[in-house]
Amino acid sequence: MPIIWLRPDLISAPLWLNTGDLAYRIAKNIVITGRAKDHIIVNGRNLWPQDLEGLAERQPEVRNGDALAISVAGTDGNNMAVLLIQCRKPQEAERSDLVRRIRRLIQRELFIDCTIELVPRHTLPRTTSGKLSRSQARKDYLSRISGRQTIRPGRVGRANLLRTAKRVA
Repeated sequence: MPIIWLRPDLISAPLWLNTGDLAYRIAKNIVITGRAKDHIIVNGRNLWPQDLEGLAERQPEVRNGDALAISVAGTDGNNMAVLLIQCRKPQEAERSDLVRRIRRLIQRELFIDCTIELVPRHTLPRTTSGKLSRSQARKDYLSRISGRQTIRPGRVGRANLLRTAKRVA
């Protein structure tokens, strides 16, 4: 059996392989911009998870690779952004201040509400190659909140932080 993608004369239309990447074309070059499944759409705005993660990593308490942004469906059916941050600060006042600063920064720079959840160290899932795994983080987050009644953007209470930390730890 011939390998069709090596024989353009055997196909009538250009062959496109759906890799899940988002890209655009300039002349004969293709520029890959990201993964389609990682793309976040909130209130009609297109956002990349790296935008949210970068804002969190501007804070001195958050190291590179300690923030992970995902999109989940809210109770109203609209997508909402969720930012998971590995937090090394044990004091509740420091944790609350960190969440407040990041929330304010996201609202000022990206004009969206974002649920921010602080998780214990070493709990953000990684692939076998060491990259952060957004798909596994989304599954983990949804399983953690399945016991909660509603998901409201921008709301992180002390009880939810403590409950989440106990479940994950």
